[in-house]
Amino acid sequence: MSSILYEAYQPKDREEVFRVLQASMPVELTMEWFHWKHELNPFGASLAWIARDEEGIVGCNFFMQYRLGLNGEERKALRSCESAVLPRGRRKGIFSNCVQHAHKLIESGTDYATIIGTPNASSLPGFLKMQWTQVPAFYYGIYPVVLGSYARLSADPKEVYAALMQESISNKQYVLKDEAYYQWRYSAITGRDYRMAALASSTNGCACIYKIREIKGLRAVVVLEISGTPSEQSQLLRSICRKEHAWLVVNLCQAAYRGTPSYVLKKGYYDFIYYKPGVVINNWDMRLGDLEDIL
Repeated sequence: MSSILYEAYQPKDREEVFRVLQASMPVELTMEWFHWKHELNPFGASLAWIARDEEGIVGCNFFMQYRLGLNGEERKALRSCESAVLPRGRRKGIFSNCVQHAHKLIESGTDYATIIGTPNASSLPGFLKMQWTQVPAFYYGIYPVVLGSYARLSADPKEVYAALMQESISNKQYVLKDEAYYQWRYSAITGRDYRMAALASSTNGCACIYKIREIKGLRAVVVLEISGTPSEQSQLLRSICRKEHAWLVVNLCQAAYRGTPSYVLKKGYYDFIYYKPGVVINNWDMRLGDLEDIL
């Protein structure tokens, strides 16, 4: 039986690791995407651990760096993302061993406060066996457009970013975002057609970053980031839908998220987990853009 060695990812491993990801992931990946996600992140380059056998790298697990607001404090964190194991390395504990290396950073009292993740149905049981904590799922809804008054919109990125950064959520756990984050997160490099709009008449800052998709032949506005009072958000979304010729809105629908219509046509959800032994963190405030699969 061949032995497997574990080590921290280094830039020299880039090409080989990328080939492992390409061979293991269900979607086509590009080096441009890898560069954007794991090397250009304004919070810092991703950390990763790799597994080697006698043939080379056989598996890996990546953790994006994040900056979170945790109960009023700014803390560093990791986000579990790409995990890949080639067929010859499966059923050998590679996934759990790579994750355990990230656990040690949290347990050893380093600057990293926690690890967060949005697992799929296949990976969730494995994380729970490793003592990750699952919090109530983030539900999103598909809503019909609510008719009403329309308003003038601005698509100036600086206005949009400034409005989004005015949100005050200091008593919750959330991603700390600035203009550099928004420019990176919604970059054209992602391959997604992200759009933005601000309510020109708002005095408190009301803005939205969104994308367009079709749901059963109808255009829908998918809300990724939004700010403003409930009434302003409703007016903003109506105005965006009119501009985009959309009939549906997709947005988070927990009570914590404002401005969403009360009539829901359909619901979906994202699981959310974190690793912080012995500590309960249950007041997460995330946006749909924080939970999307592109991350």
